[in-house]
Amino acid sequence: MKKYLLITGLIVLFCAIESALFNVFSEWVVPNLLLMFIILLGLFFDLKYIIFSAIIGGLIKYSFSSSVIGVNMVAFLSSVFILFLLRKYVYHPHSGLSRIFVLAAVLTANEFIHFVFYYSAKDIVFAESFKFVILPQIISSIMLYPAVFYIFKKCVLR
Repeated sequence: MKKYLLITGLIVLFCAIESALFNVFSEWVVPNLLLMFIILLGLFFDLKYIIFSAIIGGLIKYSFSSSVIGVNMVAFLSSVFILFLLRKYVYHPHSGLSRIFVLAAVLTANEFIHFVFYYSAKDIVFAESFKFVILPQIISSIMLYPAVFYIFKKCVLR
């Protein structure tokens, strides 16, 4: 029960930080901290905690944004499925390069799922959306990932 409360509290914290960064830097450079947290949970903990964090993260991220209800949850749950497959077949625990590859693959899949749900009904070109929104978000997340991983690893080892 304590792990579930801790996960929920950290999800709220990461959503608040992400929202504050969005208000300061706009949508272009905001790293997806919540998805990074879910990926780190997926690399260190059981599947039940990852699914719980994806569901709670989707609900809380919806409360911080003005998007269609359920899209974040579907995107996070799809990302958890992709993470599970990558963790089983690609991820090596002591390889930093495989962690970055898993992060980039899951972030790209998550952004693609968001693009399909949000922008497919609108007249937005995928190439421009990829160049101006998706790619900067992936690059900023990858740049911030070592620091988040270091902090998360210290917390897990306690």
